[in-house]
Amino acid sequence: MIGPTPIDDLPGKVAALRSALQNAMPNRVHKDGYRRDIDEHLPDELRDGVVMLVAGTESDYSDRLGMEAREGDLRLALVIEFRIDADDDGAEVERQELALAEEIKDFVRAGVPGIGLDLGSIYTSSQQITPYGFVVAELIAGPPRHTLN
Repeated sequence: MIGPTPIDDLPGKVAALRSALQNAMPNRVHKDGYRRDIDEHLPDELRDGVVMLVAGTESDYSDRLGMEAREGDLRLALVIEFRIDADDDGAEVERQELALAEEIKDFVRAGVPGIGLDLGSIYTSSQQITPYGFVVAELIAGPPRHTLN
């Protein structure tokens, strides 16, 4: 490895989130990298829904003495793309997007050991690309929360 050892294990945090997502959504197709064009996925993959987690911005570091630039929040985009049957309409896209949003909320509520996990927002295709649909959720992964339990 070139350079100093990282204080915050961001690759480990992303790997833990991906693993937890696979466990939470076992019937979906999981890919490590983002595909810009939805047609890069196979038809069977889109039928099941393709889950991609993409690391983004890190922010909100600690400013406590000796903890400077540590314990930041990592914002990630959780992207799920899918395709409905040609016979269905935009209303079916919307139903599936709302169901996916519930799956994402369940995932966040269940948590991931060792990671403080929050949900920022959820965006959908709003039926704009029927027969395709997508959901993009902003996840915020931070230091583990300390509780009194």
